[in-house]
Order: sequence, then structure tokens, then C-alpha cells
Amino acid sequence: MLEVRGVFALACLLPANIIMNAITPGLKLATGSFAFLVKQVYDKLAKSGTHYSGSEKTAIEIAKNAAIDALKSSNKSEFIPAVNVFVGMYYDTMSIIEFQRNAQDTRNQTIEAQRQLRWQVSKLNREIMLNETRINHIVEQAIFKMNVA
Repeated sequence: MLEVRGVFALACLLPANIIMNAITPGLKLATGSFAFLVKQVYDKLAKSGTHYSGSEKTAIEIAKNAAIDALKSSNKSEFIPAVNVFVGMYYDTMSIIEFQRNAQDTRNQTIEAQRQLRWQVSKLNREIMLNETRINHIVEQAIFKMNVA
């Protein structure tokens, strides 16, 4: 259930990141405490890439920055939000995949731990039954010896 909730929560960030990446240039110009608050919360909790730790993250950042620099130098700054949207979607999608993979690994480890615990409980139950049998045998011998004596 945690896996489903986590994937769903991360998937809900996709539209938020698309909106934020698309309007970031306008948000920088916006004034007021609400715009400031939205930007601070977004940067801390939902910004694209904050939930992803994949090894190619640095390469994607370099490619993104190169694309943005190329757009700026060719006076096509209006396409920068599109670059941010696509990179953000990539990060968010990879975050979902990474979370699902980690959740699956945790699930597999839990299943293995349960299997080992069941085996240990089964082993202890066999030992208890064996000890009960030994105790019953000792008691029967003691009763027999008392009757013979």
C-alpha cells in the first residue's frame, strides 16, 4: 500500500512541476507574499529533481543548462520554459520509477524476513514438541519406577 501511495504522491507532482516550470519566468517577476510563499514551498518540497537521485542527474543538468544557454544566445528565451518542463517531467518520471523500485526492494526484503521468521518459528515449534516428548517419556519412566518399587 505504501508503494501505491508513494507512486501516486510523486505522480501528483508532475502537473505541479509542469505548471511551475512553465510559469517560473513570470513567477520571478511576481510580487507579493503569496508568490513568495508558493515559490519557497515549491523549491523545498516539489521542485523537479528534488526527489530523484539517479546517477545521470548531473548529465541531464549539464544538457539542460547548455540548451538554456543556447536558447538565450539565439534570442529564443521563450522556449526556456519548455526545456524546464521536459527536464522536470523526466526527473519526476524517474523519481516515480526509482521510488517504485525501492519499494519493490523493500517488499522483497520484508518477504524474505517473513520467510526466515516462519522457518525459525517452525524450528522452535519442532524443538518444543521434541522436548515435550522427552519430558513425557521421563515422566512415564518415573511413574513406572514408582509403581515397580
